[in-house]
This record gives sequence, structure tokens and C-alpha cells, in this order.
Amino acid sequence: MSILNPEARQTQIRVPKDAVSGQTIHIVFQATDNGTPSLTSYQRVIIAVR
Repeated sequence: MSILNPEARQTQIRVPKDAVSGQTIHIVFQATDNGTPSLTSYQRVIIAVR
């Protein structure tokens, strides 16, 4: 799997061609601000392959 432009505000995920129907792909995204102290948030996304 590849993430296009991972540092951008919006991004795209390219699912591998060999992914099989019924498979799930788990991704954990991390976002950190520029404040002092910096704050970080995480979000899990689960993709179901069709």
C-alpha cells in the first residue's frame, strides 16, 4: 500500500492490486501541530477491500 502526499492536508491511498476481496487494511494516521508544546492526535482507519 502507498500513501500519496502523506504530508498534505488531503491525501490518497493506493490499495495494492493483489489485495483480495474481504481483506481489511488498517492504517493509523498521525497529526501533529506546530504549537509549544506540540499536540499529537492519532486516528485509525479500516479499509474493507471489495
